[in-house]
Amino acid sequence: AAAIINRDLDIGIAAATINAVTPGSIAKCAAMLAKDVNWRKVKYPCQGEVKYDGKRSTWLLAPDGSLTVESRNKKSIEGYYHIKKLIQCLTNHYPEGLMLDGELMFGMFGKRTEEGTVLRVYDCMTYEQWTEQSCPVEQYLRTRSVKAFCSTHEFDGMILPTEYETLNSESEALAMYERVVSAGGEGIMVKNRNALYAFKRSDAWMKVKPVKDIDLPIVGWFEGEGKYTGMLGGFIVDHKGIQVRVGAGFSDLDRDHIWNNYTGSIIGKIAEVRYTEITPDGSLRFPRFVKIRDDK
Repeated sequence: AAAIINRDLDIGIAAATINAVTPGSIAKCAAMLAKDVNWRKVKYPCQGEVKYDGKRSTWLLAPDGSLTVESRNKKSIEGYYHIKKLIQCLTNHYPEGLMLDGELMFGMFGKRTEEGTVLRVYDCMTYEQWTEQSCPVEQYLRTRSVKAFCSTHEFDGMILPTEYETLNSESEALAMYERVVSAGGEGIMVKNRNALYAFKRSDAWMKVKPVKDIDLPIVGWFEGEGKYTGMLGGFIVDHKGIQVRVGAGFSDLDRDHIWNNYTGSIIGKIAEVRYTEITPDGSLRFPRFVKIRDDK
């Protein structure tokens, strides 16, 4: 019961299973989520945005001035007080309340690099629209509101709007994608300019990425070899019953730090793993560690 209340579901079952047995036990994620791109479904002109690889977060400023910050799975996000203070000071400007949807940008272990974290905002609406899960405002107008919000208030570079452009064809979308990836980015989002906020996964938002990402539980680790002896070699993750060794994606500093500080408590954590394809035996080809998902 405590695990359900705290949304700490490392108990062998998922939220959907629990809700199927006892409807309403766990609040559903209201944040809009993207699907993998299907070019046949992209409606031009569309909105192309940089895909940010950070920590998804919703910031709900209530009319009474209270502020709730949650992950995409409705877990409370602690810390980030430098950003929380900036938003909470806006109560008088938004007496009806406000919801900001965006990405906290940080390193692999966010809590160790919290100082200097930037919030990239890519959507917004009123408090009532969020709580009622009904926002009759089209995407391009919400994006315009985000830009106005970030330019109206002085945030010292700690709260920034999404970077976007209007795309008129698949070739323009692919050109933007190449520019972003060449600059070190993860990919782009293509968004239907006229779509409403769906409060669920929708093809009104689609992601274009060179590879696929998957979140998998860590079931073990292994020591490195050669120059990595006495350091982390990698994690072992579970992919549908297949144990996959993930040894790429770690810097030397990561390997030393994790080996000496985290291996004792890493089992059961969720790792984001990047890969190119699923092999015939159910493993992952070219698995690469991205980060620990401390929001799951």
